[in-house]
Amino acid sequence: LPRVWLAPRAEAVTAQTALQRVRGESLSVTDWRQTALLEIAPTALPAALQENVASSSGAQARIVRHHANRLVIETEAERPTVLVVSEVFHPGWRATLDGAATRIYATDYLLRGVIVPAGKHRIVMRYVAPAAQRGALLAGVTLLMFLAVIIYARRIV
Repeated sequence: LPRVWLAPRAEAVTAQTALQRVRGESLSVTDWRQTALLEIAPTALPAALQENVASSSGAQARIVRHHANRLVIETEAERPTVLVVSEVFHPGWRATLDGAATRIYATDYLLRGVIVPAGKHRIVMRYVAPAAQRGALLAGVTLLMFLAVIIYARRIV
């Protein structure tokens, strides 16, 4: 499979079901280029992604920039699709779709996926380690406390 691709169809599954399908332990046969298995509530999956479609022949996804913690992808499709990124899903990844925050779903059990509407779009994925976020917050609070102590000490003197 390529690094990124657009799947024209999606199924809402649990992590357990996705793992069984990936391992081939299910009677359901999956064409991974055509169907993305999203860990999402069935009611949250757009109806257009549940339709049987022949293929996504006109759909394109290409990597514009790739760094260890940042990935920029441009897509173009005539109908809604799922952008599948052949990299491991982790909750620390964040995404924007044309500058607006969007959700990244665990896809095909271990990959990353983003639901993309029809048209041309730019998706930016960034990895922010949870420990780094907590560290930055702690450093900010410490700095504010330090400044408060300095201001208080100057008022006393």
